[in-house]
Amino acid sequence: MNLIDKLLPGIRAPRRYLGLAVGLVFLFSTLATGLYWWQMTTSATRLRQETLSQAELRGGQIAAATAHVISGLFRAVDISAIELANHYVSDAATFDRKVKEVEARLPAGSVIQVGVVDRNGYLAYSNLGMSERTFLGDREHVKVHVESTEDRLFVSRPLLGRVSKQWTVQFTRPMRRNGALVGVVVMSVSPTYLRNALTSLTLGSDDSAAIFRLSGEYLARNLNHESSLGKSAPADRPFLGDAAPATGMMRVISNFDGTPRIYRWQRLSDYPITVVLGLSEGAFLAPVERIIALDRRNGMIGTGLLWSFAFAVAFLFKRQRAAERALAELNAELEQRVVERTAQLETANRELADFSYSISHDLRSPLRAVASFAKILEDDYAASLGEEGRRMVRVIQQSGVRMGRLIDGLLDYLALSRKKLQFVRIDMGKLAGEAVALEAASDRT
Repeated sequence: MNLIDKLLPGIRAPRRYLGLAVGLVFLFSTLATGLYWWQMTTSATRLRQETLSQAELRGGQIAAATAHVISGLFRAVDISAIELANHYVSDAATFDRKVKEVEARLPAGSVIQVGVVDRNGYLAYSNLGMSERTFLGDREHVKVHVESTEDRLFVSRPLLGRVSKQWTVQFTRPMRRNGALVGVVVMSVSPTYLRNALTSLTLGSDDSAAIFRLSGEYLARNLNHESSLGKSAPADRPFLGDAAPATGMMRVISNFDGTPRIYRWQRLSDYPITVVLGLSEGAFLAPVERIIALDRRNGMIGTGLLWSFAFAVAFLFKRQRAAERALAELNAELEQRVVERTAQLETANRELADFSYSISHDLRSPLRAVASFAKILEDDYAASLGEEGRRMVRVIQQSGVRMGRLIDGLLDYLALSRKKLQFVRIDMGKLAGEAVALEAASDRT
């Protein structure tokens, strides 16, 4: 039994169906492979989308919580600025003591400098001391209060201080007496202090958090903080401008480090500030990608096994077809040999029949002559032959009869080749006894 018979017991595919069977095997393998990988790709895409949706949700939650924390920091500085402004207007002489009192309440290192700019734009007070008269009237955080009557907190872009020589973010409030501008109280907050509030968040190593003004300037960033100071976000970012939505989501590549991130932003409710949180897609998708990679590896193994089976079946079918072709060629060769041998046998039989006819004709004529002469001797010359002569005549006659029987037997034997074989039981013992008796009779004669 060959391998096809073992795989498909009791079924032998006709040769004309082998090609169709192989084609169906490869068609099934192709469809199964395509369907499997389509399903795997679809599942991987869906898993990524679900993971990114979870990242967006988590990012929104963290952004909202971060905005709440940053809003508290801004409010603490704002309350301090209001308190200082009111004290300066009412009692400028004790202002320095009030500054020290306020600084003691605030976190250490949060406020680098507290200053007062008079209505003419000159620095009138600095807790760091003043070695020379400094003009600050050209600074944005002073001009905004000179040009407006609103009593609100203004937050500047990061500036390199002329006096402190450090990067600071200016928190300013106007000081008015009877509606007239007296000056501007300035609290120079360290961007590092704001950055530390961002780094305290539980984020991944590639996740970013940043604080922006609505005009796009960075106030602080947990990653690449120093290099971000003095720079702005690209103008096309959807969280920039007064008309931008208070919260939202975007997926872009960071212009700082080229990392694709999911960004969620949240604007502070009381200040023109936006907190932007960026979750690294790569870090968030890393566990998912490992699962997908494992599924792909298993899929490749399964696909390899499937196609190995398909090629094995094709190989077996090919061997079956080759074996049947060889068998057919062998059968054809055997049939040709049978035809040739049959023709040779028929020729031999014809020659044998001709030879038998010739023998029977050529032998019977002299045999009849011998028998006739023996009969003449017996009838006409019996008296003169004597006893021995008459015995010899009888031997001649008996031998002639026996010879005639042999010729008849030979002709009957030759005729067997043209007759259908018939199987009968023969008593070999009886046949042997008859042969022995016949031989004994022959010896006696």
